[in-house]
Amino acid sequence: MSKQTEIAPWKHKEGFETLFNDHYESLVAYACSFVEEYDAAEELVQEVYFKLWTQRDKVNIKSTVRGYLYSMVRNASLNLIKHLKITEEYKNDNKLSIEQFEQQVSDAAELSDLQKKIKRSINALPLQRKKIFLMSRYDGLKYQQIADELGISIRTVEKQMSAALKFMRTELGEFLMLAVFFFNGN
Repeated sequence: MSKQTEIAPWKHKEGFETLFNDHYESLVAYACSFVEEYDAAEELVQEVYFKLWTQRDKVNIKSTVRGYLYSMVRNASLNLIKHLKITEEYKNDNKLSIEQFEQQVSDAAELSDLQKKIKRSINALPLQRKKIFLMSRYDGLKYQQIADELGISIRTVEKQMSAALKFMRTELGEFLMLAVFFFNGN
């Protein structure tokens, strides 16, 4: 037997299989003490063995192979926990961002629906009432200014606006809270 085979029998297939069979279950139990989930612990230990096998020519163990494996499992477990914590923080941040975006989209859709409903409702007003309403709400004119411009009494403007607002509130029932902001009076 060569000196390398005596020092590191696990670097050969048969020795590695023996090493795997001798320590696998206890390493999985050890990993479970960190990650608390059997499947994750098993996967972690398999990755440790895979890494050991694929890098067997580069690995120089100064202590026992058993101690080296436990050290690798501990480090891999701690790295996994750290990774999961970062992933969870990212998911929470991302979830918050998604919720905010969805709310903005919902608000925009609701506003768009409101705007369409307002436009349909305004178009359903009788012509003079529509004109008075638009002059008040869109042009920002005071009732007296509207009366002067149209050559009608301020009382007529008030009656037309009252009727228009009553109609709009009826038409915009499901959007009433948003419409309140839109129809704050003169």
